[in-house]
Amino acid sequence: MSRSYLSLRSSIGGWITLEIMLALVLLSVVMLVLERQSARQWQTLQQGEQVGQLRDNAAKQALMVQLTGSEAWLDSAYSSQQGRYPVCEPCTGVEFSTWFGATQHRVSAKLQALVPADE
Repeated sequence: MSRSYLSLRSSIGGWITLEIMLALVLLSVVMLVLERQSARQWQTLQQGEQVGQLRDNAAKQALMVQLTGSEAWLDSAYSSQQGRYPVCEPCTGVEFSTWFGATQHRVSAKLQALVPADE
């Protein structure tokens, strides 16, 4: 084998190695961009779901005000209490407030600050 053939062959091998490395770098960049985009989309979906839950809570509160005729119980400690539904046949007073608190969705305080109260 001639010397020029060996140098040509090693030169081609070097280019192939370089092309493979560049392809791997490009693949890693594409994967990184896709991962970030997926994370943003997931966060957007979660925020949208929490906004829906916040609106559902507001609708429930408005309905309860309409049913009870008073907003006084909304300011009590029981209005935002999370937990299980209490066992009560006819709910009144604290039991009623506890029952209502159990119907509310959990929404982060950060998201509550972002959504206007009138929505």
